[in-house]
This record gives sequence, structure tokens and C-alpha cells, in this order.
Amino acid sequence: MTMELIASNAHATPAPLVGARPVQAPGVSLLRLTRVEFRKQVNTPAAQAVLVLVLVVTIATMGPALWSGRQQGVALDALLIRALAPQALLLPILGILTACNEWSERTALVTFIQEPRRWRVVVAKVTATAGLALGLGVLPLGLVWVAQLMSSVLAPNHVPSLQGIPLAQVLAILTAQVLLVMQGIALGMAMLSIPLSLLVWASCPLEVVFLRMNDRLSQSQEWLSLSLAARAIAANGSPTLTSWAQLGTAGIIWVFVPLSVGMVRVYTKELP
Repeated sequence: MTMELIASNAHATPAPLVGARPVQAPGVSLLRLTRVEFRKQVNTPAAQAVLVLVLVVTIATMGPALWSGRQQGVALDALLIRALAPQALLLPILGILTACNEWSERTALVTFIQEPRRWRVVVAKVTATAGLALGLGVLPLGLVWVAQLMSSVLAPNHVPSLQGIPLAQVLAILTAQVLLVMQGIALGMAMLSIPLSLLVWASCPLEVVFLRMNDRLSQSQEWLSLSLAARAIAANGSPTLTSWAQLGTAGIIWVFVPLSVGMVRVYTKELP
């Protein structure tokens, strides 16, 4: 945990004895745990580097589209797809760093002494990371709107789509963002090692290649690949029930299953 939690419990009174059994002192509140996990996501150098990289790459991928369409303008959908692509690649890294920081930095002993109920620490990590993913999900939507205004300036004959993005598509984008960062948390908890988790995450594109090489599996690749399902539902202006079902099925495979394995590993792993 952090020095804040250590200092807050340093002056705690010892647990009184009732007969021969001590009364357990209350642990750290879930709200404080969530605040601490959120602060670690924005204050640590590695997390800050990922957040800056998300912003820089998102803007950089939209630049060529604006330049190539400076005469006729750029469609809203094209800008949105370009803005979402970097986040689909980088958000899982943020989840991996969040899930593995105690075990990689060997501070798990301090964390679980302050809060012995490990499930509360996991819930705090998931809540803080999901909140950050929702905030980052708003970023490409705002950048796309600004880029549309710039496109109208570069191409005077182009009429920008200022009516905005449909609410159903916004909901689909935010849901996909949360699932992608949850994929990183699930992989990190299952591996409990940043290098090993990054290696598995970097191997995920091979899964897409394998699905497309297989004739039978290629017809159901959106059901089996979280990245493809998230890309498909985010680019669809009116997501269908099939798109939501594909995202949910891929989420079970790539989030729920490894997260369940990770919960068992966190509960059973000995503290260093």
C-alpha cells in the first residue's frame, strides 16, 4: 500500500481482548483503497508514461487522416476508428501494471497487512481502473469532435457532423474501453508478473491471425476475440443485439475466465 495507509494505522489502538480471542480491528475502507489505487495509476512513472502515450498516439493517428482529407473533409466514423485504435492497444497495459504492481515491487506484504481481506484490494483495483478507463473513453470522443471542426476549417466545402455520436455508440465505446482494461487486469492477476503478462498480451494479435487462417473459426472471430468484438461494436453507429452478444461472449473468454484464475492465485499465493 502507500505511506498514507501505514500512517493512518500507525496510531490505531490495539484490539481489545474478549476472553482469549482478540476483537479484529476494522480494515481500511473500500473508498480509501480505491483512492489509493487510483492515485497509483496516475502518480507512478510507468502509469504516467502509458497515459501520456495514449494521448500522444491518439492525436498522432488522427493527424494523417486530417491531412489526407484536407480538401474534401474527413468523415466522423473514420476519425473515430483512428482515435480508438491506440487505446485498444495500450489500455490493457495499464490494467497489467495495476494488477501486478504489488507483486513486482514486492509491496504485497505491506498491502495485505494493512488490509488482510485480499478481495477488497482486488475490488479497489478493478473499480479505480474501470473509472480511469471511462475517463479515457471520453477522450477520443472529444478529440474527434475537435478534429471535425478542424476538418471544416481545412476543407471549407465540408460540412462537419456536429450532431455528435449516437448515444448507443457512446455506450458501446465506453463498455468496450472498460472490458479492454479489465482484460489487462485479468491477465496481470493470472500471471502476477509484469514481464510475463506483457508477453501474453503481446501474443494476443496471433490469436486474430489464427482465427482468420481457420475457415470455420473465421466466421465467428468476433465471438472469440475481444479486440475484434470491441472494434466492431465501437465502429457501429447502431450496435445490434448480436454485437452486444459478441462483446459479452468475448469478455467471458478474455476477462471472466482469467480473472477467476487470478482471484485464486491472489488468494493462495504466499506473500514475499
